[in-house]
Amino acid sequence: MFQFLIGAFVLIGIYALIPKRFTSVADVSRQNGYSRKENMLITAYVGAVSLVMTMLVGMIFYWIGSGVLSSNRAMMEVVSPLVLIITGIIYLGIHVKGDLQEKSRINMEAVKDKEKEYVIGYILRREFLVPNVMLGAYCFLAAFFRLTGLVLILIMYFIVGLAGICFLADMYYRGNEKIKFNVLAAHNEEIMGAILMGLGIFFYFTGL
Repeated sequence: MFQFLIGAFVLIGIYALIPKRFTSVADVSRQNGYSRKENMLITAYVGAVSLVMTMLVGMIFYWIGSGVLSSNRAMMEVVSPLVLIITGIIYLGIHVKGDLQEKSRINMEAVKDKEKEYVIGYILRREFLVPNVMLGAYCFLAAFFRLTGLVLILIMYFIVGLAGICFLADMYYRGNEKIKFNVLAAHNEEIMGAILMGLGIFFYFTGL
């Protein structure tokens, strides 16, 4: 259980460090003159929506894993690390080119001086509505620990993920431009994919 939770902590930590998670709202807040408190509230809202969607994906993976475990535990012990490895390989192969990243960024003019409701909806559609499949796939392993494992990992995802995003967004809002993490911005799929694949290989040889 301990190794499983440490792996989850590492993944959700990297997830929170992805720059668009904390810079999107802060950039808009500063442009539109929102207060620090308003920036935090909007960040918390859009971050929570994103995490809840990822948690729902995680529940689906957990349900599939529980089905495999109940039918054949020996197969589950082989399949569960492979799910992580294969998912990691898929993301490791996703290379987001610079021009595509530029297109995915928020159009600041589109949200300039708009109502907060419009701004929140725009940011959600642009940055946060796509669940993180890698975090969801990791929940496949939670089947080994029944509902206890699932509840613990989902709580960790929500608390650590949301706290990390809000903390970094607040730092960025206050002018700490050095936390852009350009390497993570350019290679977040590859980095998370490599970590997930590494966890899969680790659990394949050590077990859970």
